[in-house]
Amino acid sequence: MNTPLLSRARRMFDRPDVPRKIVRHNIRQWSRSVRHLGGKWLIAEPIQRQTSSKPCNHTSPTWREWNEYVRNNVI
Repeated sequence: MNTPLLSRARRMFDRPDVPRKIVRHNIRQWSRSVRHLGGKWLIAEPIQRQTSSKPCNHTSPTWREWNEYVRNNVI
């Protein structure tokens, strides 16, 4: 396993209230799963943030609309 990922794992799993044995176990399991998944794991390839110039058309319902919806759709 390469050093940057091991450093990352140590930062992720190192907690003062967890026994060292458990921390080592969690790091080993995490690194084993990352090796097993290869390029399919979630942070293997950075995903670019999508910039959209279109505003979101969704608006949240008002309290009155929500209460009315709940009253009409309750079993």
